[in-house]
Amino acid sequence: MEKNKERPQSAIRYQILFDSKAHREFEKLNLADQRKISRHIDNLEINPKPQTKNFRPLKGYDLFRLRIGNVRIVYSIDEARKVVIIEKIGRRSEKFYKLI
Repeated sequence: MEKNKERPQSAIRYQILFDSKAHREFEKLNLADQRKISRHIDNLEINPKPQTKNFRPLKGYDLFRLRIGNVRIVYSIDEARKVVIIEKIGRRSEKFYKLI
């Protein structure tokens, strides 16, 4: 028996918004990374807090981090409006986290 891989229609979907700087950072990435990241961002519409080892809240901030290879997505969630705001996208570095 094959599992049904379609998303449930009754699931609450979050709107995804990009900060203008995050959008520019996304466009600077190579095409392969953009595709990979797009799939993960699309998944945030259904589940903005995925239960994976690549997701974690950032201590001291109302922000979350999603790791995709060596690229990090930092975002916030507005539960009242059901909106995920992509704040920053970039390659992992100590400098990357200091800019948050």
